[in-house]
Amino acid sequence: MHPKTVALDPQRCAKYEPLYDVDPSSGATVEVFYADRMFDGMRAGWYWWSCKSGSVPKWPPKGAFRTSYSAYRDAVSRCSDGSSGGGQC
Repeated sequence: MHPKTVALDPQRCAKYEPLYDVDPSSGATVEVFYADRMFDGMRAGWYWWSCKSGSVPKWPPKGAFRTSYSAYRDAVSRCSDGSSGGGQC
């Protein structure tokens, strides 16, 4: 997977920008994002969700994590295609 950052709003603080990672072999994507407004009672923090090319993200997002790095590491560990039973993304 190759991480990419996308600046959606120039007025938004850069430390809260989302991170997108795309698997070049499958086209599956992971988005790590900060949510300060809760979804259905979830607390503020870093979340991630995944989707296959042309699909909507899987609900609910995984989280909340204290840092974007910890959310990203959780996504990578769950979505890896290794022989250790990964691919639960």
